[in-house]
Amino acid sequence: MLLLDSCAHPTCDGRWTQGRTGVTHAELAADLAANGWQGALAIGLPDVGGYDHSVFMDLCAPHPSLIPVAALTTHHWGPALDSDLDEIQECGYRIVKIHPRLLGYEHTLAALPILIGECVARGLAVALCTYPEYRSEIDPDEARRQMAEAMAAHPEGHFIAMHTGVLDPAPFADLAIGNSRIQLDFSLSLTKYPDPVRGRIIEIAAQNPSAISLGSDGPEWSYTQVRAALDDIAADLGQSAASGFAGENLQAWLARLRDEPHQS
Repeated sequence: MLLLDSCAHPTCDGRWTQGRTGVTHAELAADLAANGWQGALAIGLPDVGGYDHSVFMDLCAPHPSLIPVAALTTHHWGPALDSDLDEIQECGYRIVKIHPRLLGYEHTLAALPILIGECVARGLAVALCTYPEYRSEIDPDEARRQMAEAMAAHPEGHFIAMHTGVLDPAPFADLAIGNSRIQLDFSLSLTKYPDPVRGRIIEIAAQNPSAISLGSDGPEWSYTQVRAALDDIAADLGQSAASGFAGENLQAWLARLRDEPHQS
């Protein structure tokens, strides 16, 4: 079975959030190989672990198993956004992570249609963190709606919904029906909330089996834990959907992105 991690977070200096030790690019590549995973989206995060567009890309380069994903570092559109995306493109990235909770939640939600639109216009796929901030005055359901609407406004874009709304994947799952450009990542959500999320994944797979992907949200979850979650759900998904969930769907999504000309 092909195993591809749709959400891993190596850092430039090996440090993680809240003063914790994270994982370097070399350590992630070694961990993937040791556990039988063929690769991972190596996703940068703004202001985490010494993130820098160029340094992060250079650290991915020696490891073919790491697929680099740049971190958007501003929610301010105009010159700041143009400069950030110019540098991302110059480094050779094809995917950009937008993380509202780390960029300034309310401001980033308000700016999402523009931020996403600028990425899509440049031919950059968007990995959007869809984990709502429960401490915000914005209701989580409203936040998910805004995120899904910002994606829907750009049907020509390639998207991966990170964590797929966590406890409510419906707004993003609806967008993925009939749209092979949208992939639904269930990192964190399945491992942290297996009881409510497991049934949701099975329901989505019954209607749209090619849309689902499984990630570790590493270093938060180990490959042992993620593989156990996969094994637990596999029988209910069926062999074909389970194989897609494990990595074939993400592989196909990446292939579609590679086949589309890169904008400059």
